[in-house]
Amino acid sequence: MGKFPYEEPVEPNSVGMNGRKLNQAVSKFRNQNSSGVFPGGQLVVRRQGKLVINEVCGVGRGWRKEEGITPLQVQPDTPFVGLSAGKPIAAVAIAILEERGVLEAETPIAEWIPGFEIYGKGDITILDVLTHRTGLELPDLIASREIWHDREALLHQLIEAKPTRGRANHFTLCNKKIINISGNNAFVNDCRTSK
Repeated sequence: MGKFPYEEPVEPNSVGMNGRKLNQAVSKFRNQNSSGVFPGGQLVVRRQGKLVINEVCGVGRGWRKEEGITPLQVQPDTPFVGLSAGKPIAAVAIAILEERGVLEAETPIAEWIPGFEIYGKGDITILDVLTHRTGLELPDLIASREIWHDREALLHQLIEAKPTRGRANHFTLCNKKIINISGNNAFVNDCRTSK
């Protein structure tokens, strides 16, 4: 495994999973890669806080000749640009945390990232981030892959970000929310009015 503190996978049955079905999923993942469905990737399965599967395959960088770089095989610590592809997972995690009373989607980001409120960002909420309504575009952050692993540098970029367009308001929230996951979009349906 890579340098990050990765633990060794446990036996699937030790966490109540079917090893045969997991092996089928890994085979499908590898077959799709070798048939060209995707250039490279990582498949990770965790259950009960334990690592069960951590499989990598293919090329992480340089698979297009026009990139002009030597192909880099995917490793367990290869970073991928996921951008909004992870939003459904984040939305489900936030919904679980809301259900447990740990946070509210309407909470301003500044309550979680002190200093974020500068440049008029004080009322941007977790929900605004999930629904692409922050007014922030962050092109410098997207272009600065070398800092993506550096928590402090990322926080600095977020705090110093200035809205480049106005915040969008697509609907008014009410007390009873329904969080829907549809494809790569996570959104909250207003129970009274939707615009």
